[in-house]
Amino acid sequence: MSAPILVAEFDESRSPPRGAPLVEAAVDAGASWVALTAAADLGGVRATIRAASDRGMGVLLRLGDTRAIDGLAEACGDLGELSVPRLRERFVVVVASELAGRRLRGEAGWAPSALALGLPASSLRRWFRRTFPHHLRGRAGCDDLVVRSGLFAVREFGEWLVPEVRTRGGRVWVEGVPRDDIDPLADAGVDGIVLDL
Repeated sequence: MSAPILVAEFDESRSPPRGAPLVEAAVDAGASWVALTAAADLGGVRATIRAASDRGMGVLLRLGDTRAIDGLAEACGDLGELSVPRLRERFVVVVASELAGRRLRGEAGWAPSALALGLPASSLRRWFRRTFPHHLRGRAGCDDLVVRSGLFAVREFGEWLVPEVRTRGGRVWVEGVPRDDIDPLADAGVDGIVLDL
């Protein structure tokens, strides 16, 4: 089992400017990937992708607005050939809903994608996300799952979620993780850990 990918995600209020400063802050935090959220205009995304690529780092790009899909290919132009197999090890686009995932798949099918499973307030919605994560991932047309820390117990990742997602060719990323919780999640076999910084 390989070590999980560590992704640095900075709180918006304390985040360094996008581009090289953001990538350098992620390196200083010990991460090999950096996370950022894109609004409709993708401001600073291309500079961050270029800086990350120059450092051999990956980028986890959250789409805060589906209008950002229109400029995604241009923002990723420095990555070379745009295809899922080529980009999978250094770029992932994260969407928050099945509808956004389907739009991403339809308009930018070349982009490796992940569906974020947050912690909904409704107990019924939480139950559905815990019970049918693959159904939601399939409806969204996404490759991977990004699961909020606390949605599943650590043992559930290792016992069924990670093996089941890998069987279907996907990866499991866990977000909202404090540094103290890295080792148990790594032992459970998750593919990526998004650190809250």
